[in-house]
Amino acid sequence: MSRLIKKTVILVKPEVTAGTDAVPTGAANAIQAMDLQITQLDAANIDTNIIAPWFGNSPSLVGTASVKCSFSVLLAGAGAAATAPAWGALLLGCGNAETTGLTTPARVEYLPATDSLKTVTIYWYDDGLLHKLLGAFGNVKLSAKSGEAPKLTFDFVGIDGGVSATANATAVLSGWKMPVGITKANVTDIQLGCTYTAGALSGGTAYNSSGLTLDWGNQVAFAPLLTTEQVVLTDRKMTGTVSIELTAAQEVTQMTAVKANTRHGHRQQDHAAHALGPAPQPEEGRLQRHAPDRLRPAGAARGRQRRIEDRESVSLAGQTRKFCARQGCPQSACHLRPSGRRAHLIHRARLLKSGKPCSNSSSPTPSSSRSSSTSTTRASRKTSISGWRASASM
Repeated sequence: MSRLIKKTVILVKPEVTAGTDAVPTGAANAIQAMDLQITQLDAANIDTNIIAPWFGNSPSLVGTASVKCSFSVLLAGAGAAATAPAWGALLLGCGNAETTGLTTPARVEYLPATDSLKTVTIYWYDDGLLHKLLGAFGNVKLSAKSGEAPKLTFDFVGIDGGVSATANATAVLSGWKMPVGITKANVTDIQLGCTYTAGALSGGTAYNSSGLTLDWGNQVAFAPLLTTEQVVLTDRKMTGTVSIELTAAQEVTQMTAVKANTRHGHRQQDHAAHALGPAPQPEEGRLQRHAPDRLRPAGAARGRQRRIEDRESVSLAGQTRKFCARQGCPQSACHLRPSGRRAHLIHRARLLKSGKPCSNSSSPTPSSSRSSSTSTTRASRKTSISGWRASASM
């Protein structure tokens, strides 16, 4: 009888000693998960490269191996103040510190940590087959976008604790609560420039937004030695994205802050909010403005730049009175970047001036250029269209 992925049970429990089985139970450590994926044996095979008098692969040896798994959980509070949520153990395995029992207001906080990190034991029941991951560390991503359910996505790496044919544990999921949707009625505006102290936020400016994403950027690696094996968390590079609506004056303020390398605190919270860490800084100093009636993709500006560069190339081609099909030109690689186009046209102009036409190409006619525009690559289509326009203008 076939086994069903819907009959998957996941248990996660922090370890007292890294790499030692914490023995999670279905009653206390069950995870209400979705988007499940497991790599049962992530092995670094060893190639032997044996010489043989026939074609074919050489036998391989199984080298060092770990187990990987990933899944997502819905982001909701515990339902009671100062009570750790059901997903708290997962954040502990991703390099975060948990602080409970905080008062005024009553709360639980999770903040990125560097010292005293906790590994976790993961039991992954695959409809009667148990996979064990020991000493596991992971990375976590937060997605809280408008019109969606908030969720955390986890990617764990663990030491192979073996597999066994074992009946699924009975999962008790009463501690998992349903979240609210990321909508106007449930979520406040994102607040930039605020300061967080003892459960309260002060200062800053609220911005209308379409939500945010955060990636903890944990650097997790499997470190096998001859005597011991372990999973290590060596660094964290947190990044994030946020789309906000700005007035002209606000955009000037934000651009000034980006150029001055000003750091911002942030807030986006629902009715069951938790402190999840500092705000990400602008990626490579980029600031993108979104009009309220439509959101422009980040690549739009680059697309406009490419179109401008194409027009410049056509104009320069018109000055030389000829246009060389790049596909057949000895400098065929020049079309891979805008600066290459100019270099190619200069190359073509020099050949014409010297009276030595390109040996591998000829000036296309409008009809031949149209036929070449059916090429499967975008670069070829752009080249053919540009060449037709240049020829048509002569």
